[in-house]
Amino acid sequence: MEQKTENVSAKTIFDEKTLQIIQTLLENPKIAYNKTQLADNSGVSRDALYKRWDVLVDEQIIVDCSAPGESSFYQLNSESELVNLIGKTLTELEVSRSKTR
Repeated sequence: MEQKTENVSAKTIFDEKTLQIIQTLLENPKIAYNKTQLADNSGVSRDALYKRWDVLVDEQIIVDCSAPGESSFYQLNSESELVNLIGKTLTELEVSRSKTR
């Protein structure tokens, strides 16, 4: 049963909207966003963000950087191996695409 959870997670991480969210975070790794700001800056609906939220948190792609008692703000977890792998892969895809143009 655990294998199924891992497959769903990987499928969700690499869907178009999730990659849009991650790309926004990679482009601005030090900026802290609330959920509305992250959705707006990523060009996805809040509903789309909320559908992917648990995966982003569970896979430690984003971290809560808000002060206790304050509104919640999140930013890229730049220490995550998964984040670094996704960033490297997206960069390689961009380079590959630019060579074929």
